Amino acid sequence: SSGINAEYGGVKDKDFICVQSMDGLLSFYEQDSFAFARFLPQFLIPGPLCYLASMDTLITSSSANIVEAYRYQNLAVSTESENKDNIKTGTGKRVRVDWKSNIGDTVLDICTFRDHLEGATTIFVLGEHGLFALRENGSMKYMKRLEFAPACFTPYASLVEGTINWMVVSH
Repeated sequence: SSGINAEYGGVKDKDFICVQSMDGLLSFYEQDSFAFARFLPQFLIPGPLCYLASMDTLITSSSANIVEAYRYQNLAVSTESENKDNIKTGTGKRVRVDWKSNIGDTVLDICTFRDHLEGATTIFVLGEHGLFALRENGSMKYMKRLEFAPACFTPYASLVEGTINWMVVSH
């Protein structure tokens, strides 16, 4: 499982935590109390989880090698289901994906990076065979094929060159 803390819904000065469990359940906690939980559709195994503050969106990946984005507001207003079977039968308002991007690679990590010169946020996705840069709407910005097995990565700004660089660590 994985988890992240952020200011979901644009609420300031409060601690919100989202925990992704092994069965695809996203549980949200506000301060020290449980808020709500939602099952992600078509979920098989947990993947990386990231929050894009500029769009109030949670970004994760599916076992089909697809990067998916879910708006916090859509998650909050969808009907709570007791289990995955209720999602399949279509009872209530289902959790809807905001956008999808098929990268065709197993996702190892996801992070966002705000470029203060351009004013745009780039979503970086580390796959088993490549590093992908997506725009806020999920469209591909660029992709770099890797000739080694990556373990993790981090983007950073080069203030002298005005570019976004990234450091990738291998096994």
